[in-house]
Amino acid sequence: MARIAQLSDTHVMAGADAQAHALRAAVERLAELWPAPDCVVITGDLTESGLPGEYERLRTLLDRVGPPVYLIPGNHDDRAALRAVFAGPGGACGPPATADSFVQYAVDLGPVRLVMHDSTDPARGGGVACPARLAALDDLLRERQDAPTVVAMHHPPFRTHVPIIDSMGYQGLADLAAVIGRHPQVVRVICGHVHRPITAGFAGTIAVSCPSTWMQLAFGGPPSARPAVAEPPAMALHVIDSDGGAQSHLIPIGDYQPA
Repeated sequence: MARIAQLSDTHVMAGADAQAHALRAAVERLAELWPAPDCVVITGDLTESGLPGEYERLRTLLDRVGPPVYLIPGNHDDRAALRAVFAGPGGACGPPATADSFVQYAVDLGPVRLVMHDSTDPARGGGVACPARLAALDDLLRERQDAPTVVAMHHPPFRTHVPIIDSMGYQGLADLAAVIGRHPQVVRVICGHVHRPITAGFAGTIAVSCPSTWMQLAFGGPPSARPAVAEPPAMALHVIDSDGGAQSHLIPIGDYQPA
């Protein structure tokens, strides 16, 4: 069994406190989980602008997290700045690589495997299924076809029906689905970007988006409506059994007392 905690869209800024305060609350909630998760995954938009100082602050905020932390970039991130702060053997963004190379790697969690897929296209806010990344993803999935596997990425591999998100969605879903569909050991695809919890079928498995630790986006209403909504931040906890059974739990962040 493996327990994978997921945070997303932390949007840390070097000179602002709202996002940092929200991430501190998420770290405190993580510490309350029992049993403790085997690892923590943050599925992109780690910072607001991809600046070195933002990643330095993120690293400081994550120093209090007990389990290992694994990161992938989102459309607000910069791969070179991320690697400059977090790269290294056994580091939070995979094995050493060139600063601008894709952040794609795998982590073995006993009988379960976590595979990170870099979906970000620096030229646009959306994601893209380029041949190099899909080939690398396919290779990583072939390495342990016997292990129940979670694929983590930033952009949702489905239409969200949130207009601002679908306007910068993942291009090439059919190509990604072809890769995932060849690997029935993939029991979850987990993502962020949408700042909402959504569950959808995808390529013979289940895809789950995680809310933001900071700010949520509204569902419904006209495209011109204000996108932010006063909903609580949350994290996800994915419990993966060694036989391939999987559950995904949504865990609000904050102190909510029963009425």
